[in-house]
Amino acid sequence: MRPKGKPGVVPHCDRGHGAMKLVEIKIPQIVIESQDSYRAFQCPDESCGRIYTLLGGYHELRKDSGLSSHGPLDPYCKEHKYWMSVRETLPESLKYVCPLEGCSAAQEVKLDSKDS
Repeated sequence: MRPKGKPGVVPHCDRGHGAMKLVEIKIPQIVIESQDSYRAFQCPDESCGRIYTLLGGYHELRKDSGLSSHGPLDPYCKEHKYWMSVRETLPESLKYVCPLEGCSAAQEVKLDSKDS
């Protein structure tokens, strides 16, 4: 059974670029349930390359090698074991929340000056 995300929640870019946009992406290196494309949220800054999916969390989409790996400090929900999404971009930090419906887990992470 697929997990159910919080309705109406649009993740923000974890590099401080604001609300992401829903897109269909294709990654030749990854096949999911025999689909050639799948829904993801993409950073509005075209030079950023960040995407977010409910199952995979944040990644950088690379044309040559597919997706980047997670960083050691990427927040995840300890109860559900899903990567959190940025719900709010604050001046000096990001507010992460569990993406699953019904979970209130949250974490605030200070922005690194090179991320903005």
